[in-house]
Amino acid sequence: MRGADDAFTSDDRELLKDSIPGLLERHWPPHQAQSLAVRPAAVRGLYRLLAEQALCALGADPQRGERREILLVMAVLSRAACPPRCSKPRSSMERCRARALVLRGLQI
Repeated sequence: MRGADDAFTSDDRELLKDSIPGLLERHWPPHQAQSLAVRPAAVRGLYRLLAEQALCALGADPQRGERREILLVMAVLSRAACPPRCSKPRSSMERCRARALVLRGLQI
């Protein structure tokens, strides 16, 4: 039986890690990242797309865990200069981004 952090296999994580950059390349190109980040409609559109891919549902069920996958997605979004969408206070958002930055050098 898998533990809470084992809801995804390493193959699942690899697929997740490999698929998100392509999605972002098409919908959040690096050369447009700064101009898109200040347009609320562009940010909403991107997060709508991420929700359609079920990425916004990661962590919704506390029994499944999915912390590694959340951090993986945050790391990929950070690399793409995509602002995290967070309803928590700014300090929490900054902690989330800092964790994602740390993961850049880790194998997950």
